[in-house]
Amino acid sequence: PEPTVEEREALFRRYDELGVKGHFASVDPARRAEAAEESEYFLLESAAAEAAPGPAVERVDNHESDLPAFGATIAEAFGFSPSTQDYFETKMRSLATRAGSRFYVVKKGAQVVGACSTFRTDGGADFLFNVATLPAFQKQGAARAVIAYAARHSARPLYTYSHNPAMRTLILPSLGFRSLGTLFCVPLRDIPSNPVNIVS
Repeated sequence: PEPTVEEREALFRRYDELGVKGHFASVDPARRAEAAEESEYFLLESAAAEAAPGPAVERVDNHESDLPAFGATIAEAFGFSPSTQDYFETKMRSLATRAGSRFYVVKKGAQVVGACSTFRTDGGADFLFNVATLPAFQKQGAARAVIAYAARHSARPLYTYSHNPAMRTLILPSLGFRSLGTLFCVPLRDIPSNPVNIVS
């Protein structure tokens, strides 16, 4: 449930004391305009057959020595700062120790140009994330190829999310993913004092 005005104020003060920005998740479309981020969640219903061969995709072993190329690709694609890249690499090393975690890279020749990863949830599903392509190689099928490859090698059900319009409207649906709904990440300080409730 969304926080009340009193809860919002208390939460905002608490996050402010910690020096971070607080947010809450909402499925209410009325929150779209004030959301800091909008993410659509998907479930793989049936993996679509690949229409044509795409870029070469390889699995990266879950060993610390094999993760740098994966991490560097994600960091460059998303423009991570050095501190964010350090945090990300630490997080990936931790995930690598979790049974069922997999890391994939897309190559053109010997160059790694894209990547994604999956991890096994406590409920036994897989979650696909970290889908990225280096800017110079975008719109060449790398994201589609690595998602399709991960889908074929993941447990069912396979979930993912995206806030990229092309991913949400073109790539994921074409690979057999069905939308489960949209989540709006709303900054606590931006919640109106008297939010409007929309009844559908």
